[in-house]
Parts: sequence; structure tokens; C-alpha cells
Amino acid sequence: MFSRLRRHFGVPGILAVIALVFAMLGGAYAAKKQGFLITKLSQIKPSVRNQLKGNQGPKGAQGAKGDTGARGPEGPRGPQGAPGAPGSPWTAGGVLPSGATLVGSWSAENEWATAENNVQGFARAPISFDIPLSAAPNVRLFIPGVFFTIDSNGAWVPPDAGPEAEQHFKAVCPGSPTSPNATPGNLCIYTDQADSAGYAILKLAPPATPPAPHAYGWSLPLTLEAESSIEGSWAVTAP
Repeated sequence: MFSRLRRHFGVPGILAVIALVFAMLGGAYAAKKQGFLITKLSQIKPSVRNQLKGNQGPKGAQGAKGDTGARGPEGPRGPQGAPGAPGSPWTAGGVLPSGATLVGSWSAENEWATAENNVQGFARAPISFDIPLSAAPNVRLFIPGVFFTIDSNGAWVPPDAGPEAEQHFKAVCPGSPTSPNATPGNLCIYTDQADSAGYAILKLAPPATPPAPHAYGWSLPLTLEAESSIEGSWAVTAP
């Protein structure tokens, strides 16, 4: 093989090829040693790098959605917040706001007498306000045919009687036993049906000395026939 190369290239040619091979091997070794190998795009000239850019390939399929995992444990409870400012009128010492209305019910019965002896009994039906008023109200009470009034100072006002009595009552007490209501500054007392025997007779007793109303309630005095009972509702509106 060497004789064939010498015949074609001669001794000088063979020496030149050997020198070229060693030169290439040395250059590759030097390039690797000195860091001239191309390992990233920034080593390539931008104009040459643009020529190497190919067309964009098709969009790949969307990967599977990862598992979100189970909900973590609940954290510790935080400290209790500071107490809020006191409200009004629901705090101790507060009064019902002007124009606000309270409602309730009342009842009374005569159990200590019998129908045979027809002994009347005296009773009081307490009416208590959950929230006191700023001042005592006027008391308004309607019995069929008679409209009673006791003013805020406890003074007895002569009752209205006759067909106009109910109109006078409704002017200040625009409600009913099932839906009591009152205009400001008034306690309106509504009477409902008595027991089935119909023995109840409701009247203020004694009319000369009715109890005075208070800012926190009133006591309704009653005289009832034997074995009778009666009930009703009330409404008071703050002045």
C-alpha cells in the first residue's frame, strides 16, 4: 500500500498528507482544549443562525390534567375579635326609639267563684314592655260601646260612649285584636272574644282610682263574672 501511495504521490506527497492529518488532529485537539467547540446557539453568527432556522412544527396534543390532590387539613382557629361597640336601644338603660312599636297579649279569668253564686272576681292583667319608653304613654281601651282613656299622668278621662266611641278609639289605635297597633305616645289595649259561656264583663274597676301608666308598662284592672275569662292584645308606640 505504501508503494502504491509513493508511486502516485511520491515521498513529498506522502509527507504532505501525513502532515495534513497531524495538523487536523492537532487543530481538533486544540479547539477542544481551548473551548472552540460549538455547544450553544450564541456561538454562531446571527446571520448564519437565521439560515439554520426551520419551519415551525405542528402543535402537539394537550397533556393530561394533573391531580389537584386532596384538600389539606383545616388550620387552627384564630383569636376572638374585640367586642363591638354597644348598640342602642338594645343595651341596658336604652329606651324604645321614637315611633317604634311593641306588641303583646294579655288575659284574665275568674276561677275562684261559681256560676251558681254568680260572684264577681277582681283581677289585674299585667302589661309589661320589653324595652321601656322615654316617657309614660296614654292608655286607650275600647269595650264595645265605650272608649276609656287614662292619660300619662294617671288622670281618668271621662269615657266616650255611643256609636262614636269606636271611631275615637280607632283614631289613636288603628289596629285590631289580631293586628294591634298604636299611634306615638299611646298604649292601645284590644279586647278579644271571651269564653264560650259569654259570662265575661270587662270594665275598669274601680274607675275612680285607675293605676297610673309607667314607661315600662301598666296593669289592667278587671272585674269578671264567675267562671269567665277574657283575653286580648296590646300595642304601644314610643312618643
